[in-house]
Amino acid sequence: MKNLIIQINVDKSLYKDKKLTQKGPGKYGLYDTGYTSEVGKLSEASFRAYATKCGADYTVFEKPIYDWVSPSFERMRLIVEDEWANKYDNILYVDYDILCHPDTPNIFTEFPQDAIRVVNKKKLSNGNKKELRNFQKHNIPEDEFKNKFFNAGVVLFNKKGLRLLKKHEKFKERVWKWQHGCQGEINFCVMKYGMELKDMGKGWNCLIFPWQKGKAKTVWNDVNFFHFVAAQNIRPGSMRADLLKKFKKIFG
Repeated sequence: MKNLIIQINVDKSLYKDKKLTQKGPGKYGLYDTGYTSEVGKLSEASFRAYATKCGADYTVFEKPIYDWVSPSFERMRLIVEDEWANKYDNILYVDYDILCHPDTPNIFTEFPQDAIRVVNKKKLSNGNKKELRNFQKHNIPEDEFKNKFFNAGVVLFNKKGLRLLKKHEKFKERVWKWQHGCQGEINFCVMKYGMELKDMGKGWNCLIFPWQKGKAKTVWNDVNFFHFVAAQNIRPGSMRADLLKKFKKIFG
């Protein structure tokens, strides 16, 4: 099997059509994905090492192909462009604000590739609740939304899943109508068209928020992928500050 780990790190200065990005939904306006951040650099170092450990290819999308709204939309290339499903059996997409524990087991052998693998969100944000209303208009029940909605910062795709998503995605159309991002688009396609989806467990996409207190040791042995939401916000004495110290020693 041929596997790939991929991340996005687009320098926002490369975006040419500033007017188009400014017309987009406010919360999805043009932003850094970690291009100059300490977290981003450690993220790339940790996942390059992980790819080597797993015998997988590794690549970073560094130039904007879509050139609109937000660098995060570049992940839709995996779905829209045939080359990825043609070349790889499995593709692990990971946000650039996620750090990989050095002892993480091989995700490609850990899970059978019979479904799109994600980590379901147990608590919905206000933004997710707004998306729920759009989903309900298309006959997706609230219970299904709450049970299946996932954070798309970590998605383990297989080629079958990518090809099914390509048949149904309309992200360039729906982002303007619904004010949602590519995370919402992928979630909608999975739920609306009954795609096989399986949860990997919290440890594969553990959200670490800026306000969380505590020492790294309290979570170190229970988490594989540490997701630093709002990565630029590192508060002294926070859990993520302590985690960064550990990762710097390993990958810095």
